[in-house]
Amino acid sequence: MGGMRKLTPKDRGLLQLVAIVVLALLPVILVAIILYGLVGVISAIFGQGDIMDALGSTGGGIAMAVLLPFRTTFDNCRHLVKYLRRSSLARQGSASNNSDGIPYQLLAHRKPYQSCRLWNADQFRILVISPASFDEPLRGELVVSNFSTPYQPQYDALSYTWADETGDTTRAHEFLLEGEKGSILITKNCEAAIRRLRHTQHQRWVWIDAICIDQDSDTERTYQVSIMSKIYTSARNVVVYTGEGTPETDRLFDWLNGLKTADLDIPSSGDQAGNLAEDVAVKLERYWSIGRENLMALVRGPGAHAEAANMSESDLIRIITDFFSRRWFRRVWVLQEVSLPDPRNTTVMCGARSVSAMRALHLLSLLRKHPAAAMMRIFVLVRNAPRGHEKSHLLDILIEARGREAGEPRDKIFGLLSIAKLLDKGRFPELEADYSMTTQQVYARYSSFFIRHHGPGLFLSLIKSRPELPGLPSWAADWIVPWPNYKAVAGRDLAAATRSANNNKDTSNAGVIFTNEDGFAILTLVRPRILQGYFTRSGHIDESDKIDAEKVESLGEGQVLIEMYPGLAALLAKKPDHYTFVQTCPHALSEAGVEELVARWSSVVVDAEGPKHPGTSEYLGPVETFKLR
Repeated sequence: MGGMRKLTPKDRGLLQLVAIVVLALLPVILVAIILYGLVGVISAIFGQGDIMDALGSTGGGIAMAVLLPFRTTFDNCRHLVKYLRRSSLARQGSASNNSDGIPYQLLAHRKPYQSCRLWNADQFRILVISPASFDEPLRGELVVSNFSTPYQPQYDALSYTWADETGDTTRAHEFLLEGEKGSILITKNCEAAIRRLRHTQHQRWVWIDAICIDQDSDTERTYQVSIMSKIYTSARNVVVYTGEGTPETDRLFDWLNGLKTADLDIPSSGDQAGNLAEDVAVKLERYWSIGRENLMALVRGPGAHAEAANMSESDLIRIITDFFSRRWFRRVWVLQEVSLPDPRNTTVMCGARSVSAMRALHLLSLLRKHPAAAMMRIFVLVRNAPRGHEKSHLLDILIEARGREAGEPRDKIFGLLSIAKLLDKGRFPELEADYSMTTQQVYARYSSFFIRHHGPGLFLSLIKSRPELPGLPSWAADWIVPWPNYKAVAGRDLAAATRSANNNKDTSNAGVIFTNEDGFAILTLVRPRILQGYFTRSGHIDESDKIDAEKVESLGEGQVLIEMYPGLAALLAKKPDHYTFVQTCPHALSEAGVEELVARWSSVVVDAEGPKHPGTSEYLGPVETFKLR
């Protein structure tokens, strides 16, 4: 789980020797652990302990005894292979490499960046960063790889933000392409990240979106986004660059790296984050790290593990809060970049300091209510969400990603498609990025999908702000303005995807028609007009607690209230030849009924649980056709 100083060849030799001894004595060790566990269980039976604790300790001991020797051997073999491979490349020299040290089997793919075209959807570029000292100019080469070929070079994938903490997105810094004598302009933050990634003695192969994707080609951006999840999950490591460090972030990372693995708290069941701590792979990694730390303490002697820096709780919370306020934690794209790959192969970097992602999760456990915790919820959702739902998960992911920032408005949706595709198992191929469409077209297209898929009542209830995007239909969500109205789904996990299948009052496509008339996107609803009762425009909307009930009869001629299903109404504004959507409203036959609906608004919206005393349907007029645009 990270945090220990880098193992030397001598350390690895000693660890391997211990692993061989443990393997030789494994039967004896297992018998001893089992006997110890039986003593604990017997003691617990007679009231001197907890049976589950005794069983858990026994299971952990067995797992550690079995895992340590095999994991140590595997880890050492992996490092040996890397060393031999690097030595082989060095020996080949000019006979098998070009002047930049790039293997000849990849030279056939080398193209000048300006004229290089990717010919199929499996191709992607990798940046080969040439070695140099920290302050030297950035140089390197672009090579093309292909997921469909057997030879796949090992590379790292960078997760970062184009803008630095000041918001500067100017592409004014050069990355020089060797061989083609060209250059690529990158942002200040991208340049800083590459300097931190660059090695001094050997090349580093990295995927970086700003350089590896032709940002001037909408076609290339479209299909590269479609394989971005594969790019990150196929990477050897994902490096999260959160910006340059400060004395306080240095203290924070030193403190975090100084903690022993046994002291780390990974958010677990009992909160909204989910059950990551119960994940088998995470448990095994935890046992491995604890065992390795204990072994190294024996090999190196006391003080082998760095001591955690002293910080008061108030200082710690303040520094963590400030760290989580960095731009990286607010960016929409990072959700897929860190939630899809294996967290054990992810490193978080801040300036010259770094820490494993598994250790970084400890920070979230200390600040569970911070907006950054949404990253943890999506992280767990990817691994633990129940499969088999017929509905798409994209709307739920958008709800979880509320407040996330994107420099490109279309990326509010496109940046989450890979997560939805994984959860939906590719059942909705129409949900794909298309940069040839305008923002208005993208928002209208996805809004119509959500209305068809989840029902107009649910989707329209999520809209809390009038669209500001020119030309956007009133029934479409404008993801540039504050969205969603979270009270509509408060306390509900996967509200859209897990919605009751028998809720045909809203999820049925009956009475919902999309057309295009005179260049306008029209949503036609076939619903009854509400003639009597009470409704409210407030109380059920975020940041609004006061309930001002109004009589339906008091509506002016320019407004109409229609019933989506009992308890949930849509307020429309009447125009000469069409209607516009204003908002959804709770509706009941009494003021007390309206208040009761507001108190449990999410059950009304998600489960269509209307008024407890609905009365007769005399409050409704005949079914009419309402064309919204």
